[in-house]
Amino acid sequence: DLAYWRSRLDGAPRTLALATDYPRPAKQSHAGASESVPIPPDIIRSIGGASGWDDHDRSSLFLATFSSLLFRYTRQTDFVIGMPVEMRRTDETAGVIGAFRNLVALRVELDGSMSSDALLKRACAEMRNAMSHGNVPFARVLEELNPERDFSRAPVFQVSFEHRTTPPPELTLADLEVERLDFDMLHTSFDLALRIHLELVGK
Repeated sequence: DLAYWRSRLDGAPRTLALATDYPRPAKQSHAGASESVPIPPDIIRSIGGASGWDDHDRSSLFLATFSSLLFRYTRQTDFVIGMPVEMRRTDETAGVIGAFRNLVALRVELDGSMSSDALLKRACAEMRNAMSHGNVPFARVLEELNPERDFSRAPVFQVSFEHRTTPPPELTLADLEVERLDFDMLHTSFDLALRIHLELVGK
């Protein structure tokens, strides 16, 4: 796994040039905020009803779209996006309560002339490769890469992406009304984090 990450991230840019409204402070404050935006129902239906698609295919579609948007705003053809992954791949951790998560690095290499199909295939392959080598903790990958530290930004990648597909919530409690509450994320390790939560309720 370490050999893969050494090879895949060799020569990758360490920063993503996102435009900011204010000068970057010399030290990261980790202060943040969040904004929730609903996905239009017709888009959800088209994604959820795609014949033969699984969660990986949908994640690849969102990753390709996000990568295209970042390219549009930065004009960088090579950058890295972080993605959290579950680490419950062994019988020993399957029934343990708690968060078993790791970060993997997705290297995006594209140009303005790529077709949507080519970008989607590349995103799909990149995600599969990263997840297949996701057992090594990201902290260990950092030790191996030993990037030059900059206190103003996160090392290796400053943007993260996460997609989850879940069934609709079904919670019934006697004499109680249950409502989902959104909450603001006031702490962040990254310049920008995109989280997509997709509930599939049918075809």
